Amino acid sequence: MSSTWKWEITVDNGRRSGTARGETIAAASATAESILPGIANDVTQRLRVTGGRVTRFKAQRTS
Repeated sequence: MSSTWKWEITVDNGRRSGTARGETIAAASATAESILPGIANDVTQRLRVTGGRVTRFKAQRTS
């Protein structure tokens, strides 16, 4: 069984920052903390904020 999460993340590397919003499907037992690493990796690459760190992360289970 799985659940759907809506999320918002901001990544900053001191020179550049970016915010992304999205939705992901994860295992029913997932928590916001357990989905963060995969989302952070994907968003960092997509926004080209290499060497960045997550400065804000919000996730809410929608189903």
